[in-house]
Amino acid sequence: FPNFLIASINKKFAIDFIDRRLAMHRDMIGILFEIDIAKTAFDEKSPFALLKDGDVDNDTVCFSMSTIFCIQSVEQITNGEMLMWSVQLKLINNDDQQVQYIIASTRHDEVHANPAFHLGKLLVDMGEYKRAEQFLLSLLQDTAVLSQPRRLVRVHNGLAAIYTYNHDYIKALNLIPIYKVIGDNHYNQKEYSNALENYEKVIKLLEQNTSSMNVDMSGDLHNSISMTKQLLKTHP
Repeated sequence: FPNFLIASINKKFAIDFIDRRLAMHRDMIGILFEIDIAKTAFDEKSPFALLKDGDVDNDTVCFSMSTIFCIQSVEQITNGEMLMWSVQLKLINNDDQQVQYIIASTRHDEVHANPAFHLGKLLVDMGEYKRAEQFLLSLLQDTAVLSQPRRLVRVHNGLAAIYTYNHDYIKALNLIPIYKVIGDNHYNQKEYSNALENYEKVIKLLEQNTSSMNVDMSGDLHNSISMTKQLLKTHP
């Protein structure tokens, strides 16, 4: 059966509901979602409907779970002694171009295999670089990530992209030894395409800093890249 989201049109009714729950569960955080609905936002793919009640104060709006909202603002509010968060939402059409771009980026098998990393990538795509960095750094504390080299590589790739975008080249350069070692390991296992990918990432990072040490390293890496490309021709 399909699932639905029910929202009251009476703000006081919603706040009273939150107050009662917080009184029973002091460790919980109350969140009030206020939804702005424009007539042009109606979407046949994600319909919504007003459910009339005998008591008009209890009228509710029923949304399908595929409905998409855009967060407009988040602020802390007080109601007597109760603290809660107010989140302003705006109902948007499923055909919105930005929405379609974000949805398309999640419709890959890789996303389902590594949902945590792709949440970080989604934050980057949304321009939330600081939040993406904080999230990816938190993944480096996760033993499930640390125990799986491929996931660990993806996290470091994401961090390098963020640091480079923000022109924080010192932090980006700190990741160079990681990519170099990963590339060397792929090379030793005759996984030349993967080795080449990591060597080229190091080169891109080195291009941001032209110190004499990095120039020497760049020369060595170009030799490694040349050898790897030659081997790829005979061992694709």
